[in-house]
Amino acid sequence: MNTLKASRCSKLLFKYKKSKDVLLRNSIYERSKNDIIKYLKVSSRKPLTDLELLSMSWDVFLICIEKHSPDEDYNLLLINAAHTVCNRERAQEKKKKKHERNVGAGKYPEKDNSESVIIRDSLIAMKDFRNSLPKNYKSVFDDCLASFGEDTRSHQSRIAIAKIPAHRYYEAKKLMKWFTQYLFGRRADTK
Repeated sequence: MNTLKASRCSKLLFKYKKSKDVLLRNSIYERSKNDIIKYLKVSSRKPLTDLELLSMSWDVFLICIEKHSPDEDYNLLLINAAHTVCNRERAQEKKKKKHERNVGAGKYPEKDNSESVIIRDSLIAMKDFRNSLPKNYKSVFDDCLASFGEDTRSHQSRIAIAKIPAHRYYEAKKLMKWFTQYLFGRRADTK
């Protein structure tokens, strides 16, 4: 932006801050929009669509209104605000990717009622349930899960590992089996 245009916009911003006239604000934005978009294209590390540029240019302009002082160079203010908005966008993108990586969101299709999403949610609930159990009952839960397998070795009892009375062990295993079947939508045995 040339210095004459920058000084004119700076004076108009000062006038706007006193009057809060929306039409004045919009006209200042229209004068600055093309230069703001140029600064955003330079500041951004990735190509942006026209809608993204327009949205981000408004964010830059709002920062300029907030941070503006009459003795500050308007061009420098625009450049700093463009860098701020681009850095904020990058930070939000990194945070989103980190969250997806931690949750595992990118691995499963995110459709409503998708079978894989339901299974993932069930597995997460089972993991949380197991982590909330006391130490002795974790082996009971592990035995319960192993009993769903086809292999006869998986049906072996782990009473010695659990170190709880046999009647409590089998009753806890029965309840945990009902819970597991409920999570996966199976009909619980009443036996």
